[in-house]
Amino acid sequence: MQCEKSLKMKSTILGSIVFTSAIVSGVALAQEWADVSLTVVLADDEGANPNLPGQEEHFVVNPKNHGIADLVLTIDTKLTTLDTKEFHPKLREVPKKEATLNAANGQFVPHVFAIRAGQTIRVRGQQNTVPMFSFFENQANRPALAPGQTLDVQTKFAEKAPCRIDCSIDPRMSAFVLVLDHPYTGISDGDGRIKIEKLPVGIPIHFKIWHEYQNRSIEDVVLNGNREKWVRGSTQFTFHEGLNDLGTLKIGLASFKK
Repeated sequence: MQCEKSLKMKSTILGSIVFTSAIVSGVALAQEWADVSLTVVLADDEGANPNLPGQEEHFVVNPKNHGIADLVLTIDTKLTTLDTKEFHPKLREVPKKEATLNAANGQFVPHVFAIRAGQTIRVRGQQNTVPMFSFFENQANRPALAPGQTLDVQTKFAEKAPCRIDCSIDPRMSAFVLVLDHPYTGISDGDGRIKIEKLPVGIPIHFKIWHEYQNRSIEDVVLNGNREKWVRGSTQFTFHEGLNDLGTLKIGLASFKK
């Protein structure tokens, strides 16, 4: 069952919407929650490169289903602001567990990840590395790590954009971290699949997509066969209770750097 997409569709919302703290006949109705899934693939209908890129860390495409890895779907906080009380109760507190970033075999793993502002990043060195975090709002030390050592990087503030992580002694190594003031972010896996859980029902929410190898914003997309323009990579959805399968999002090769 598809969610109702409210950017271009003005039809009546299917099903009932349960509003937070709504009062019906004197009875308070509790907020209900939605899970969202989406599969992002490289479009193959424009004579795109038959030898799909997939070996380079910055642009990984599954040769079987053309799924694009490490593409981010997250709330566009310039257009939608959710109050903490609108988060699912289990997602309101900043996680106490550290997010782990491994440095091994000339790579940072994971290559793209998201954390909450206030959460700690624990870098585990399995090779000699000097991790450099290009934060805008937060600060990070840059000590050298030998194999077996760890470094804790504490964040305090949300970042306005994804922040690059490099290594000063191994130019092959790079990663990106999103430091956010909300828990609603999905990052595509090796099949291009994204899932975000426990979103509020019945609230129009702007989302944006981002990929490190995009040409500016990704705007020209095809969602379930329909061509759409996502201005600055942003669009709006309103979700119903339960699973909202957004279907397949196709992005042309022209949206990415050559």
